[in-house]
Amino acid sequence: ASDISALVAEQAFDYLDAPPSRVSAPHTPVPYSRALEPLFVPSKEKIVAAALAAGFDGDAPLHGEGGQWRIHGLTIEDHRAHDTMSAHDAVVLSSNIGIAKVAAAVGTEHIGAFLQELGLIDSTEPWSSPNALWLSNGVGLRGTPLALANAYRELARSIRGQGPIDPFIAQRVRDSLIAAVNEGTGQRARVEQAQVAGKTGTSRLATGYGTWFIGMSPAANPQHIVVVYAEVEEGHGGHTAAPTFARIASQL
Repeated sequence: ASDISALVAEQAFDYLDAPPSRVSAPHTPVPYSRALEPLFVPSKEKIVAAALAAGFDGDAPLHGEGGQWRIHGLTIEDHRAHDTMSAHDAVVLSSNIGIAKVAAAVGTEHIGAFLQELGLIDSTEPWSSPNALWLSNGVGLRGTPLALANAYRELARSIRGQGPIDPFIAQRVRDSLIAAVNEGTGQRARVEQAQVAGKTGTSRLATGYGTWFIGMSPAANPQHIVVVYAEVEEGHGGHTAAPTFARIASQL
């Protein structure tokens, strides 16, 4: 069993921010709170986990395409150009192109089934993501911050051999998340007291960006999961959400 220790939100119950479809729909729970509403959520590490579960070779080389890859009418870009990388490297570097290549190789059917196991999509309804490639850019997967915390709880349970993911796969994903903190985009999430594991996320909004950091502490045997989400005009999860995670995790 798991408990929610705290849920903190600025302007937590602001009806003026609620979209018209949200407040006018029948049988809609109130009050409106961004922390409990569906948002575009980060999915890179979950795509890699789904791929490994489907038999994808996590060490297979993925070409960085010079930082820009155009495929099927989509242009997928990275913040900086990367050379050949593995799926592990793609998580650490937060490479949209690397993850897109993993997603394209595995397909939405395998990814959707895996996300259902984690509780991120409704298992009673077919998943209709329009294109697996979109997932790499933080588009196509919607969930609440609470659902995202629950998905990480399932990952933590699986690391201990008690969850829905094969323990070997869960531990490989955890190792990628450790490297993302120590070497990659999540370095501002590091804390002195313990090794943490986690992932940044950034999705484009109509105005600005939705930025994330989701982490577990301690990484060896996770006991706490923290999800941080912030909407900003400019920036990404490593600069906005990761430091907030570090401040919280340092007190746990």
